[in-house]
Amino acid sequence: MIVDAHLHSATHIGGAHVRTAGRYGVVTGPAGEFQLLPPCFDPSACPPEMTLRFMDWVGIDHALLIQGLYYGWHNGRESRCVASGRIGSQGCIGQAG
Repeated sequence: MIVDAHLHSATHIGGAHVRTAGRYGVVTGPAGEFQLLPPCFDPSACPPEMTLRFMDWVGIDHALLIQGLYYGWHNGRESRCVASGRIGSQGCIGQAG
């Protein structure tokens, strides 16, 4: 069994370090544009369905979703991934602001 212990999945990108998400994995942050995701990500997102397809493609059996500053808080989307039965999640609580 292969487990990915640090996986991200996001229906949109927009956290503390990303102001806007463009096409082909390019985002704009405080310092300007940079390549955050692979160019095949158009739009710049990785919804649960795509996450599972990538896992299948590279042979990952189970994964743990991690939320982060680049992607924003996605507790609702996290629950959709967990419903697959193959993905666990750490949720975020007590978000300030």
